[in-house]
Amino acid sequence: MTQGEFWATITWWVHFFNGRVTSGPRGAAANKRIGHAAHSPHLVGLGADVAYETTPPPVAERAQWARRLGLTLVVEGDHDHLQPASWQPG
Repeated sequence: MTQGEFWATITWWVHFFNGRVTSGPRGAAANKRIGHAAHSPHLVGLGADVAYETTPPPVAERAQWARRLGLTLVVEGDHDHLQPASWQPG
């Protein structure tokens, strides 16, 4: 999945689930400061954190949508992290 495809999919996701992107691409220093993995997909523009304006559907339903769209869903407390299912740390 290219960056363009990823962000088009994320745009669909936030509209469909009434959410907003709270974190997207970021540099190594910002990534380290917030304590995220050294090989985060955010570092290459393929990670998005999404918070919701209303109660989202259950995790199982969001996970099913993520798989259909070629994404991996990781629930991180008050938000969801999304990245391409095919993404591997480099």
